[in-house]
Amino acid sequence: MCVSKRNWAYKLSNSIKEDHGQPIWCVAFNLIDGTNEDVFASCGAGRATVYQCLPGGKFEILQAYVDADENEEFYACKWSVNPETGAPLLLLAGKRGLLKALDCSTEELSACCEGHGDAINDISVHPTKPTLVLTASRDSALRLWNIKNNVCIMIIHGDGGHLNEVLTIDFHPFHGEQFLSAGMDNTVKIWSLTGMQEHIDSSFDHDASKGKVFHTRQLACPTFSSHKVHFNYVDCVRWIGDLIVSKSVNNRIFIWKPDTKDDLVGTKGLVHLLHEMELEDAHVWFVRFAMDRQCRTLACGTRSGHVFVWDPADLKSKPHAKLKRDAGSKTTVRQTAVSADGSTIISCCDDASIWRWDVQNQ
Repeated sequence: MCVSKRNWAYKLSNSIKEDHGQPIWCVAFNLIDGTNEDVFASCGAGRATVYQCLPGGKFEILQAYVDADENEEFYACKWSVNPETGAPLLLLAGKRGLLKALDCSTEELSACCEGHGDAINDISVHPTKPTLVLTASRDSALRLWNIKNNVCIMIIHGDGGHLNEVLTIDFHPFHGEQFLSAGMDNTVKIWSLTGMQEHIDSSFDHDASKGKVFHTRQLACPTFSSHKVHFNYVDCVRWIGDLIVSKSVNNRIFIWKPDTKDDLVGTKGLVHLLHEMELEDAHVWFVRFAMDRQCRTLACGTRSGHVFVWDPADLKSKPHAKLKRDAGSKTTVRQTAVSADGSTIISCCDDASIWRWDVQNQ
């Protein structure tokens, strides 16, 4: 494989500590909206903050949100967009099991979806229909929502579903007809929405004000399921094209391909392991990696506060870069965020701190 030479010289350019003092569980760049690619959000405790990355490594706080319920704690944030107005939407979910959408133009709550029986651990947004949103929950189920009208389209749970908390989900980046899920039962599953399009489309026209109840369907059987990749909690799973990248607590990130050639329903769960990336000191769960838009920069944090960076296409086990924080800053990195072009990496930590690294100009 021919891989072009890249600049892996990242420099620590800034850090900030949020005043709530609680772990920040998630950070996410706005990769869905080309006009706001320098904007990222963080969430922790019952708060979310929207930042802009300025030149010279600086941060600017654009907005801050504090939930009205003092018992709320946000575990996941993702970006969407209102297709009618073009307004950026910040999606938040966590301890209370509610999916909320904040319109960053009006600074108002535009959606609140309720249905999960426990906390929500992760969010994924459909690649072409941004009001379709998946959530993964501690109640061992996934739900597909339409945040246009707070409709629960589908509950993904049943005989073939997860047997414990679902920690991580990801829509296929090209067509959105497939999505991944993984969690505390050590399994990675592939689900398909094929044949469900008419039902999904009907959610866009549903009007609850007319007294009608939307019929939520159940999806119980995945097209593929395997526990052969990991032998512990799987806390992060993402697509790279049709390949899968997943992480557990064994200081490894794997790139692999499901074997479904002779097993159309995926009952054997056979996999082809293609590559592994070596982490250090990352044997705790709920530590999640992130990638840029082209999947050429993958960043994952460690328990000691460092961030390791790879190019997944380069097939190197050792990281291309190890990003270090200031001496004495060793709290766990829970999540990273990578800018659209891979030039900026953000990490968030258990001590309420956020750190920024930028590629140095050569």
